[in-house]
Amino acid sequence: MTSSDIPLLLHDRPPTTIGYLLIPNFSLLSYACAIEPLRAANTLSRAPLYRWHHISPDGDPVAASNGVTVMPDLRLEDAAGLNLLFVVAGGNPAAFRDRATLARLRRLSQGKLAIGGISGGTYILARAGLLHGYRCALH
Repeated sequence: MTSSDIPLLLHDRPPTTIGYLLIPNFSLLSYACAIEPLRAANTLSRAPLYRWHHISPDGDPVAASNGVTVMPDLRLEDAAGLNLLFVVAGGNPAAFRDRATLARLRRLSQGKLAIGGISGGTYILARAGLLHGYRCALH
């Protein structure tokens, strides 16, 4: 398949905008596995099908569990216009207890924004009370 085989329909739609809320000690491998297919889709289609933002709770750089630090584009309070938000955590997500972040996730969930968890991010969603009435598995 070449980029000329991709329907023009894909090229005419606005990009899907995804936010990655990086929780300190997030899993870099899980994050990379989530973002690389989007980058590849953009490259292969030669169109901006996806765009993404790195988000931190407070706008400060966030260190992954292996020490690699990511500079966020936004702080969570300023994240708007997303189609999807993923909470990415790792290590010991039970240690994350930032009440402001949990409250902001609850507010965001009341709108049209779809929110998901990656790796330990699902634990953060549960702590925020966003999994009531849902079944999920945590590792």
